[in-house]
Amino acid sequence: MATAVVTMDDMVALASTGAGYCPQDAYVVVMLDGRDQLAGIAAVPGQAPAEDLVALVLDEPLMRQRGAARALLFAFGHTVSDLSDPQVIDLLMGIGTVLLIAQVREGTYRVTGTAPGFAMPVRPGWQPVQISDVSLAMPTPAATRDDLRNTVTPGHHQLPTDPTGLLDTTEHRRLVEEAALALATSPIDPADLPDTTRILWLACQHPHVRDPLIHRLTAAPLPQRDQALANLVTTVGYLEPDPELYATLALLQWLNGCSVLALECAARAQHLHPRTALAHLVHTAVTAGLPPTTWTTATATLTPDTMSRT
Repeated sequence: MATAVVTMDDMVALASTGAGYCPQDAYVVVMLDGRDQLAGIAAVPGQAPAEDLVALVLDEPLMRQRGAARALLFAFGHTVSDLSDPQVIDLLMGIGTVLLIAQVREGTYRVTGTAPGFAMPVRPGWQPVQISDVSLAMPTPAATRDDLRNTVTPGHHQLPTDPTGLLDTTEHRRLVEEAALALATSPIDPADLPDTTRILWLACQHPHVRDPLIHRLTAAPLPQRDQALANLVTTVGYLEPDPELYATLALLQWLNGCSVLALECAARAQHLHPRTALAHLVHTAVTAGLPPTTWTTATATLTPDTMSRT
């Protein structure tokens, strides 16, 4: 982050905007790197038991994937599991990477646990969330989860022609993969939007292109991963609805820690084609509470070359 986060109000503001929508019944984990700069934010539906947060978002591989060393945990709303239970607090603090646990309700917050040596001043009891320079600089989130889901509404431009002939050889698939990787990780030039979305759409149509592409994206630096996610959202919003495109976006949203959009994209893919295998996989993983690192662990021994042939 370019702006320093120096007060509790700043931290609450960061958690409130980072989920992409105003959290009401959700857990939000703010991940920090070794310099206490923002490394990532993950939102988890509040129906999950507090104990499951260990498996959901506080596991070491996800922290490491985001370049994070420590985490701040916030529970938003009244229906989430109570994070004032001493046993739950001890469990979460025992992970060793949690700096702070807090509850946020209706414009107020209460800190229920801090790690030894936590340097930021903490006031006891429920405190009003104050507007600060940092909170004013935060991006405005969607008002509700439904508003967030509308960010993946499809466009109306006609889908490209049948991709079969463009993906029928290993060499063709490799060329599409390389082109898609370059386009996914760079800002889209508006003048090139039709061609860029066509290539990204094409890469999603065959598992021997899509899977090695995702494998390479998950190993890329965080700015490139975030750019790829943004570009795929742009592609979805430009083209007519397509099940494989939505399924690919569902997987990337899950890997990015946004379970709300992962489920929405998976549902849209399955509505378009009930047998979209990748969408079914993402829906099953998210509803079962599996952490995003399940995917990276399962594919850790594979290489892009192997994925392009099997």
